[in-house]
Amino acid sequence: MLMNRSARTILLLLGCWLLSSPSHAGEMSNGPEVIIASDFFTGSIGAARNSADTVQYIGCLVYGTASGKSVYCSARNANGNVAACTSNVAQLIEAVAAMNENSILDIGYGGGVCSHIYVQGSSFALPVSP
Repeated sequence: MLMNRSARTILLLLGCWLLSSPSHAGEMSNGPEVIIASDFFTGSIGAARNSADTVQYIGCLVYGTASGKSVYCSARNANGNVAACTSNVAQLIEAVAAMNENSILDIGYGGGVCSHIYVQGSSFALPVSP
């Protein structure tokens, strides 16, 4: 399924609007843990970790070498589809630094290169269970 940028932007804004609306005590998202499309992948770290299967994951890491820092993000959905990208853009590395075990990630990519990394922290995200 190919989702164009404006449709994705509308969905992201809708999600932000829903999250900014009056909160409901204890409300959590139980939607798909990891979604992979041709130009982005998204999901909740906690929901992927807590999924009933042992297949799904999503996450990013920052690594340093003698030539500088880079970020690597990857995900696998319930169907076993895998997506991954890397970047050495400082702003994307900073975004990953804000990530924690309860973050929701939305990562744009093409040709193995990350184009954007959105990190969302919210009580709406399903936390990681022990």
